[in-house]
Amino acid sequence: WLYKKRKVEQMASMGKKVIYYIGFYDGRICSERRRNNGNMAGTVYMDGLINLLRGMGYHVILVSLQYAANAGVYAQEHIVVDDCVEQYFLPYLSIKIGKRMMGGRTVISSLEHFIYKNIKADDIVISYHSLVYKNVITEAHHKIGFTWIPEINELYCLSRQEYANPLLLDSEISMFSEGDGYIFANDILAQKYANNKPYTILYGNYDINIEKKQLPTEKIKLVYTGIINEDRGVFKIIQTMECLPDNYTLHILGFGSENNMKRLLREIDLINRKHGEERVYFYGTKVGKDYSNFLSDKHIGVSLISQNEDICNNAFPGKILSYMGHSLYVLSSKCDSICNSRLGEYIYYCENTTDSIADAIKKIPVFNECNSSKILEQLGYEFQTEFKQMMCKLQETSYEKSTIN
Repeated sequence: WLYKKRKVEQMASMGKKVIYYIGFYDGRICSERRRNNGNMAGTVYMDGLINLLRGMGYHVILVSLQYAANAGVYAQEHIVVDDCVEQYFLPYLSIKIGKRMMGGRTVISSLEHFIYKNIKADDIVISYHSLVYKNVITEAHHKIGFTWIPEINELYCLSRQEYANPLLLDSEISMFSEGDGYIFANDILAQKYANNKPYTILYGNYDINIEKKQLPTEKIKLVYTGIINEDRGVFKIIQTMECLPDNYTLHILGFGSENNMKRLLREIDLINRKHGEERVYFYGTKVGKDYSNFLSDKHIGVSLISQNEDICNNAFPGKILSYMGHSLYVLSSKCDSICNSRLGEYIYYCENTTDSIADAIKKIPVFNECNSSKILEQLGYEFQTEFKQMMCKLQETSYEKSTIN
């Protein structure tokens, strides 16, 4: 604790403002928390924001509630990544009963303890939205008075059918409605839930991994990454291969329930047997450099999402930015939150039918050089500008409140 206090004081003396960033961050560099099928999309998103914040001169203290893959007792881990970033992986315990892991939510008590011990009124806290927190951060915000910026990537009670319930939706909105400012994952969320408070938009991770590329087109490689289930469209993409010429191949990364994984392997085997050659490949999961290497020789990234408005307008698929960051052409379901975004004109669109998907794929000019770096650089610059403006407004509001009191 004393080391941490001295570190924060040192950052202040250097003119660096500290931001605490709370979320389920995958423990890729800690000793025991790494998961290959954990919160990959969330971790990629959080990495992108951390890089943008450090580019503005902030010192980021990441506070992760990530569970390990195995049951056990896990002590707190503190990792100093570099002069700009340090990470805390909170302690918790869990046991396995049958196939279920129990006790993981003991990490919530650890979060409460961390907040009240370390975070002060003049600190800034960004929280990646999660139903698991319940009202822990809201209550701490009331009591401590820190500047709170909830990061709203999706509303789970709208975007995920298993949580669909009007009462749960009201409860979910109350978990972030008292934020001082916001980071939203799309413009529609901002219009609905900003509550006349300052905000900025972050569609995903703007890191540029491959600035531009032009690949041979004898074989045109499609890619799908992410959750393996019906909603995310991977089975529809496999079926679409029947409508595409033989020089198109599909390469899949992802994870899902036992039943969905069995279905995936069954459908891949079926289509490959039918064509007498491998046209669809599955590689399990990959992260970090392995993930980047995997995308390096692919032409088109496919991102399908339900076109139900409650679902598609309350999220923004992070894989779109991951594809663009590796200079892939992107094909997406037609959806207002994507079409009307600032990167909407750089994406190709389809309806969620095999004919529409196939027609859109065949129109993508894969023989041309793909270069997404300029739009990502522009989005990163716009985010940093808007974030600075938001912080200025919050400081003005805080000053006005202090003079009144």
